[in-house]
Amino acid sequence: MVDGSWSIGTENFDQIRQFLYTLVDSFDISPDHVRVGLVQYSTIPLTEFKLNTFQTKKGILEYIKNLPYRGGGTNTGKGLDFMLNNHFVEVAGSRAEQNVPQIAVVITDGKSQDEVELHAEKLRNKRIILYAIGIKDADEDELKQIANRPHSQHVHSVSDFTALQGISQNIVQTLCTTVEEVKRQLLQMSQECAKASMADIVFLVDGSSSIGLANFQQVRLFLRSVILGLDIGPDKVRVGLAQFSTEPHKEFLLKEYLEAPSLLTAIDKFPYRTGGTQTGKAIDFLISQYFTEEAGSRASQRVPQIAVVITDGDSTDNVEEPAQRLRQQGVIVFAIGVGKVNLEELENIANQPSQRFLFTIDNFQALQKLTGGLLQTVCVSMEDQRQELFVEIYQLNMSDLECRTHSAFLFLSALAEKFADIFFLLDGGITPAQFQQVKTFLTRLSNQLNFGASAHRLGLAQYGQNVQLEFLLNQHQTKEEIQAAVKRFQHLRLSSTEPRNLGAALAYASNNFFTKAAGSRADQGYRQFLVVLSGKDSSDPVFKESRLIKSAGITVVGIGLGASMEELRVVATTPYIYQVQAITVPVLKRIFISEEPETFLTGG
Repeated sequence: MVDGSWSIGTENFDQIRQFLYTLVDSFDISPDHVRVGLVQYSTIPLTEFKLNTFQTKKGILEYIKNLPYRGGGTNTGKGLDFMLNNHFVEVAGSRAEQNVPQIAVVITDGKSQDEVELHAEKLRNKRIILYAIGIKDADEDELKQIANRPHSQHVHSVSDFTALQGISQNIVQTLCTTVEEVKRQLLQMSQECAKASMADIVFLVDGSSSIGLANFQQVRLFLRSVILGLDIGPDKVRVGLAQFSTEPHKEFLLKEYLEAPSLLTAIDKFPYRTGGTQTGKAIDFLISQYFTEEAGSRASQRVPQIAVVITDGDSTDNVEEPAQRLRQQGVIVFAIGVGKVNLEELENIANQPSQRFLFTIDNFQALQKLTGGLLQTVCVSMEDQRQELFVEIYQLNMSDLECRTHSAFLFLSALAEKFADIFFLLDGGITPAQFQQVKTFLTRLSNQLNFGASAHRLGLAQYGQNVQLEFLLNQHQTKEEIQAAVKRFQHLRLSSTEPRNLGAALAYASNNFFTKAAGSRADQGYRQFLVVLSGKDSSDPVFKESRLIKSAGITVVGIGLGASMEELRVVATTPYIYQVQAITVPVLKRIFISEEPETFLTGG
């Protein structure tokens, strides 16, 4: 959304055109990838083109080259409302309902003549991420009212219009990092929830007066985000909702909304009740009114039963005994505490261990960031219960064969570990000492991880000017074969003057290493990892290729053996960025098994 008011001037508006051209030219534009729309605002906002107007990058660039300068006043608030109602809608090409990240970039040079904060809040409430770019005399406080938090990431200021070009690549990188992070979270959620396809989940939401209407809206958005990550259906995941204050209120039962659209409509419309905080009474209310067959619970069919309690304060009644009764009924209880909560009380509510079932955040605005973590944990819990039932049945059958203990142990061991396809891409020009360090590392990893055709799979290649393949993911079928291949692995020994084309190597890896023919099991839900070990900065551009490989669902782990942290941050999937001295086999092992970061570097 571009400021076209008279204060810009014809010459400066040309700088905006160049800036937009550079931005768009950096994106992978197509109907199935990045879509771009443009609004110019002054006294009134105008649509230049919508998200679905152009199918190719060429058409957008041609339009931008001839973008007219409209002139007028500066009504930024009106422009924000116009963008929300006319551009971030399905008919204009928005793919919000498909969980595609929604991003708005506002470029302005002055203070708005109308109010902006409430209009910006409406966009954020629709899960649209807002960036603000202020030029010259732009009002810093107003930019912060427009943009998402943290402002250090979402607000950018330049001293004059000529400085716009200087921040263009930084803006592109920031936008792409945002997209990749959202997609990584969604991919991680979908992977965790793929097998966990059946559960009864009841949300118990604090509606006391201490919450406030604005914060209650954040709770509503959070519930919406979680539901969008679940596979809703009568024979899949069912969701119920209760609200509590002085008294508990039945919003809707598990049996009422069995399809996602109707469920989301109910979430959008349920009222804010206000009152006191009687959490214990509300938990007993769940037992008697929600987790029953009449209310739609499928506990008798051994479907996982889950309760999620969201509160911001101390209960005025006892919670320990009601929560214990709920857990004894076989319900898994999650607790989310917002602000200055009573931690001991939350621990009494939630299942153990607390680090898995208890979440605390500073404020309601942080709820959105919790969505991925909660969904992943909920889905893992659903799958754990499913596996426990499966093991129980298996054990009962095996008891007739008098070998239950040993077989169940082997069965549990197979269930416990989640496998992945792991490819190492090594800079062929690192020093002999560094190569020996990497080889020792790979040897230890092959000893400690469960490798094989039906377990983890390993691939290996080196890169310089070109890529040298050592072995593909499906080349070695046993752990012993992989250990022998690592032992035979020889260093390329490139000279320091030879180019390191990491960009080309990433493209090659995406097209040749992570395919079904090469042994990738991505279509079966196995996680895909590329571990890049870089000894120096690339001789060719890495930005576009790193974006493409990550957008294909491949998690890139970056390990520096001399390359700059700045380039590693572009190449790697946040937060998997390490210097070689900080990486250990247990750290990588944890990433591959659980995809949880153990440690990462943020410094330069």
